[in-house]
Amino acid sequence: MKILLIDDEPFHIRWLAENLRDDGYDVDFARDVRAALEAIAHEEFRALIVDLNIPVFGADLDKAQSLGDIYALFPGLMVASEARNKGYRYKQVILYSAHKEASVQAVADMLNVEYIIKGNTRQVMREIEDVLSYDPTAEY
Repeated sequence: MKILLIDDEPFHIRWLAENLRDDGYDVDFARDVRAALEAIAHEEFRALIVDLNIPVFGADLDKAQSLGDIYALFPGLMVASEARNKGYRYKQVILYSAHKEASVQAVADMLNVEYIIKGNTRQVMREIEDVLSYDPTAEY
């Protein structure tokens, strides 16, 4: 099964990819909104792990701003929204960030996606493994 890891920070990419590969997943990468949107348009993934603060440029930035201030501030929300529109189901999209934001949690709840906090690597991996253990084809 393949996971799309969307982050522009090498440290997070490295340890997350290593842990996911150790768990038997193939890992693809996207480092900005455009690369993430292209990846989900052309390939199907078991899950997406999306950093909230990924780079966004040009027309994608314009679209994020048109969706609202929260999407412009946290461009990963636009990727999550687009993924849900493309059929990714509950517990297939994981947002993660260094800080818990109530406004992001509200959007994550509206989109029905997971929102976890970067921090202790063991705890983050436990939360990701919990999400990945969920069968997205099951009813919820």
